[in-house]
Amino acid sequence: YGQNSPYHGMPEGHLPVRSYLAAPVISRSGEVLGGLFFGHPEVGIFSERAERIVSAIAVQAGIAIDKAKLYRAAQGEIARRQQIESRLREGEQTLERRVAERTAQWIAESQERQRAEGNFRLLVEGVVDYAIYMLDPTGIITSWNAGGERIKGYRSDEVVGEHYSRFFTPEDRNR
Repeated sequence: YGQNSPYHGMPEGHLPVRSYLAAPVISRSGEVLGGLFFGHPEVGIFSERAERIVSAIAVQAGIAIDKAKLYRAAQGEIARRQQIESRLREGEQTLERRVAERTAQWIAESQERQRAEGNFRLLVEGVVDYAIYMLDPTGIITSWNAGGERIKGYRSDEVVGEHYSRFFTPEDRNR
């Protein structure tokens, strides 16, 4: 320290440093991460060997800091992926639950429809005073009851799968 104000020498309470050795701590990318600083009250205390040792320690410190940053980044990526996997599992479970619920609902609806169709079929087949038959959208006969047999004179196996126009005369069909 010089003789300048306000101290005119060593500041009060300050460690007396007359020898100084510093080495930068640098990452592999070239970024300066910090430095290692050594001071000693005796003049000329640091040798060329001490300088090589401190420089080697600074290189190792840079490597250690880089590894710590990589480790922290890897841990962050692992946590992020675990969170994504957890959300995917939750989504899969929700989807599986919805599929199971919808399948159960569909089965119940299907069973109810089969019961209703069975009851309807029994009702239609029991009617003998009226011809009751069902057509698909193209006019093909898909069902035929006993009343149809009695009134029209055709058995079910003769008309089911045929077009309903067979009940009309050629003139009626042309009209």
